[in-house]
Amino acid sequence: MALTRRELAKRTRGEHPRDRVLIARTLVWAGRGYLAVLGIVLVGSWLARPVWMSAPRLTGTPSHWIADVTLAFLLALAIVWPLLLLPVSSLALTSADEAWLSGMTVLGRRRVEADSVRTARITLPGRGYSTYVATLRDRRLRFLIVVGSGMWEYRHFEAIAGYPIPDPHRHARAMSRYLIGAAVIGVSVFFGIALMLLLGALVGLFQIS
Repeated sequence: MALTRRELAKRTRGEHPRDRVLIARTLVWAGRGYLAVLGIVLVGSWLARPVWMSAPRLTGTPSHWIADVTLAFLLALAIVWPLLLLPVSSLALTSADEAWLSGMTVLGRRRVEADSVRTARITLPGRGYSTYVATLRDRRLRFLIVVGSGMWEYRHFEAIAGYPIPDPHRHARAMSRYLIGAAVIGVSVFFGIALMLLLGALVGLFQIS
């Protein structure tokens, strides 16, 4: 039987250091707040579009201020969009029982069946410690993307995924995972820029004279 949300939260707090759980939860709620504010900013930008299209953008004017705020929000979206728009969970916010592996994401709690989960992993190169990403998919095509750091690992994830993050015993696959991770970063940057330009064009940000 699957655990309730309260039981999952209690189990998570018991398995992970409190400081990491607190930081991870704060980032999740910050992401949710960002998406809410982003919606308001985009609506406001759309409503201000006639002003932008009919007059130059002068420093210090309301249209200039709105444009700068919108651009800042879109730039942030271009950088961190995978964490906001995909079911990504920190290892510190995951928990497991015999039936499910669950994680708290910006989009809400996501879970996959433990007995049918299939795992694909990549490594995102970093300075000092790398970031390890595992994409979990079950037979019903439910996805959960779990992100962890080389600084720590958790036993319950090892039991579900079948091996730890990082895995020190599979050196032959390390280089390919780094290369795939670098390619994923490149694709993410390209998609983020495209998303920023698309939304900016829709609200008229990049059409201001």
